[in-house]
This record gives sequence, structure tokens and C-alpha cells, in this order.
Amino acid sequence: MVIKHGNDDIYTLLGIHATAPADMVKKRFKEFALEHHPDIHPGDRKREELFKRVCAAYQTWKLINTTIEHIRRMRSASTYAHTVSDDFRPWHFSCTA
Repeated sequence: MVIKHGNDDIYTLLGIHATAPADMVKKRFKEFALEHHPDIHPGDRKREELFKRVCAAYQTWKLINTTIEHIRRMRSASTYAHTVSDDFRPWHFSCTA
């Protein structure tokens, strides 16, 4: 899955393949940040803009990966809950007057 922020693809910006594992993306982002941080290159507008684009794309990637991981955990917890007890049934409430 290609994750984009605007027109920026985090994988292309970091120079890695779109199927790269999360650890590789994190490692490459840290390397990129150390190379291109505006504090290291003051006054270099091109690097500063590139740094901002990559940071925004990385934040989008991180949010999406966190959400996907949360959904996976919830699904596995839900599956586990159903296998622990065969007679598990959701509660049903009804109001009668």
C-alpha cells in the first residue's frame, strides 16, 4: 500500500521500496532527518522544504500504520474473546413499558 501525504509518497522521498518493513522506514527517516535537518543546514531553503515534506509524509505514514496496528489488535482480541468461551453472547437490552 502506497501512503501519500498530498503528492508526496514517503517511500519515494526516502528512496526505499513500498514494501519495506516499518523498521526500515523508521530507520531511513531518522537517517534522512540527521542529514537534512534545517538546524544543520541553516539558510538552505531547498533542504528545509524537503525536510518539511518528508516529515509531513512520515507523520501520515505513522498515523496510518498505528491505526492499522490498532485495528489488527482489536480484531485479534475479538477473535480471542469468541474462542475462549463458546457460550459467549453479547448482551441484549430491551425496554418494555
